[in-house]
Parts: sequence; structure tokens; C-alpha cells
Amino acid sequence: MGPWMVLLMGLLYILAFGALGLVRREPLSLRFAVESLAFTALIYAIYLASGFLMSPVLFIILLYVLTMRAQILVDLGNLAARTGRWDMARGLYRLGERLSVADPSRWAARINTGACFLKEGRLEEAIRALAALLENAEKGRLAPKHEAACRYNLGLALMRSGKCAEAVHQLNEVIELLPGSVYAVGASAELKRYRKTLAGQEKSQDSGCES
Repeated sequence: MGPWMVLLMGLLYILAFGALGLVRREPLSLRFAVESLAFTALIYAIYLASGFLMSPVLFIILLYVLTMRAQILVDLGNLAARTGRWDMARGLYRLGERLSVADPSRWAARINTGACFLKEGRLEEAIRALAALLENAEKGRLAPKHEAACRYNLGLALMRSGKCAEAVHQLNEVIELLPGSVYAVGASAELKRYRKTLAGQEKSQDSGCES
């Protein structure tokens, strides 16, 4: 790899993730761009000072780990959550949120924290965490995928805590926001279960839900 190739690969890396963010309707983080450029400049400076030229594969791997560290931590947190290690999962999510260079990774960490509380049965904590994040959606800051995930998990938490009217609203919002997505499919299934329960009762109040 020639020395100028380092600069080219760094710029292409930023452009590639920027284009991916546009497709997902996620903003490109200034910090992400700055860190990518700084690392690229550092590798180029090392070459100028010592003549050492890093392999392109190693360069991309290190650049990815540096800029995507928060998402890597969120993925590790998800692995911990799947095995029931809730404290470890939440710790990884918190660390990922603190180290995040872009809003999408920060949103993912917060959504997964709320989902973790939901799976533990800590419903009020799940509701608080997810509702707080959802305030960003009201300001147009959340990407559709993250908003759908947030509303879906919030809807489940509300439903299980007996706040059915609010839950139905959130689940319907998911279906309207991203029809056909995994979150919309899950929301539809939850609403179907809820309506089946109501249909089998003489009064909706017998379900234990708020009207």
C-alpha cells in the first residue's frame, strides 16, 4: 500500500459510512469524521517519520475498531443479555454509550438498556429509560429504525405493566412508522394477542388493564 493510499482509504471509509447513514436516515457524526481523519493522519505521520507502512487490512481493522467501539460494546452487551447476564449487559451498554462517537450507537445502547430492563421484568425502569429516549423522536432526532425499536419495547413494557391504552398507541405507531419490519411484525402479534384477550372477556376491565 502506497503512502497516499492511506489517505485515500481513510477518506473512502468516512464517505462509505456517511452514505450508509444517509440510506438509514442517520446523521453523520462530526466526531466520527474527526476521529477517522485523525487516525488516518497519525498512520501517515508514522510512515513519514519511520518509513513503516501499515498493511491495508490492518489499517481498516484498527480504524473500524476505533470508530465503531460503541457498537462493538453494544453487540457484546447483547451476547451477555442472551445468556441472562443482565448486570454485565447493562454495564457494556453504559460503556458503549459513554464511548460513542455517533448518535446511532448511543441510541442503540439506550434502547438495549431499556430492553434489558424489560426482559428482567423491571417494567417501570424500562418505561422510564425508553420514554426518555423517545423524547428525541418527538424532536426528529431518532432514525426510523431506532424509533421503531424504542416504541416497540416501550409498548411491550407498558402492556405488561397494565397500561394497555398507552401500549396500543405505541405499537400502532411502530406499524405505521416501519411497516413490514421485524418491529412491526412483533407489534402486530402483540396487538393480536391483546385483542384476542379482550374478545374473550365480557368487560375489558377484567383484563386488569387501564381503560
